[in-house]
Amino acid sequence: MSIIDQVKNIFSPKKTDALSSEQDSRLSLATPDPSMNHVSVLDTVGQGSDSSGPMAMGSGGNERQETAASVVKSDSNLIRLPMFGSKTIGDHQRQLSIMLVISLAVLAGLLIYALNQASKTAQQLSATGQSLMQSQRLAKSVSQAMTGNQPAFAEVKESSGVLGKAVKGLKSGDDELKISALEADFGPDLDSIVPMVEKAEKSAGAVMSQQKVLTQVNAALRQINRQSSDLLEIAESISSLKLQQNAGPSEISAAGQLVMLTQRIGKSSNEFLTSEGVGAEAVFLLGKDLNAFKEIAVGMQQGSAELRLSAARDPQVKEQLDALLK
Repeated sequence: MSIIDQVKNIFSPKKTDALSSEQDSRLSLATPDPSMNHVSVLDTVGQGSDSSGPMAMGSGGNERQETAASVVKSDSNLIRLPMFGSKTIGDHQRQLSIMLVISLAVLAGLLIYALNQASKTAQQLSATGQSLMQSQRLAKSVSQAMTGNQPAFAEVKESSGVLGKAVKGLKSGDDELKISALEADFGPDLDSIVPMVEKAEKSAGAVMSQQKVLTQVNAALRQINRQSSDLLEIAESISSLKLQQNAGPSEISAAGQLVMLTQRIGKSSNEFLTSEGVGAEAVFLLGKDLNAFKEIAVGMQQGSAELRLSAARDPQVKEQLDALLK
C-alpha cells in the first residue's frame, strides 16, 4: 500500500467506527462515553412519561432511536489523530494549515536572521583582512616615501586612511563601510590596537607633510648620481694630463683627490636618504666632500697658497677644470 493510500485511510471514515458507535449507543447509562449522554437523557425522559400510556412509550422510543442514529452519524465523521484528538476532517485541515503557516513564518525568520549574521561576520572578516593588508602596505610605502619616491606618497595616504577606518569600524561600527562593532570579548585587543593605529596615522601625516622636500631632495640626489660618472671621467683626464706634464707632487696629489672625491660624493648621495630616514653621517660627508672638491678644483684652476697649488696654464687642463667646476 502506498503512502498516499495510507493517508487517505487515515482521513476516511471506517465502517468499524460506525459499528462500534452503534454498539456503544446501546450500552447502559453507566458507560462513560460522552456520546451517550444524549440517549441517556432521552431514556430518562421516556421513563418519566411511562404513565402516559402506550402512545407516549411509542413516541419516546422513536425519539430515542432517531437521537441514537444522529449520534452514530456524527461520531462516524470524527477522526482521532495523535496530539490533535478527535475532530472532523475540516477541523484537522484547518489546524494543520495554521501550524504550517506558523512553521513557515518561523523558518523565514530564522533564515533572515542567519543571513544577517553571515553578512555581519563577512563584513567584519573583510575589515580585519583589510587592516592586516593595509598595515603591511603602509610600512612598505612609508619606506619608499622616505627616499622621495613620488608614487609612494599616494599609497601612504590611502593605506593610512583605510587602516584607520577599518580598525575604528571594528571598534565602534561604521555605517559607511557597513561594518558592525565586534563583541565585547574583543574589546581588550581593540583597545591595544587603536592607539597604535592612531600613532601610525599621525606618522603618515608627518611624512605626507614633507612630500615636497623629500621629492626635491630625491631629485637632487639622483642628479648627483648621474653626474658622478661625468665628474669621474673629467677628474681622471686632469690627473692624466698632470702626469704627462710632469707636474709637481702637490698638483698630482690634488688631481688624485678629485678622482677619489667623485666616488665618495656618489656614495654619500646614495646613503643620504634611506628607508629609516636621513643618514646623518652621509649628510655630513656629502657636505664635506662637496666643499673639498670645489676648493681643490678652484685651487688647481686659479692657484692656492694654502694647498700649494699654482694656477693652471695648460689650455687642456683649464678646459677640463672649467667643465669640472660647471
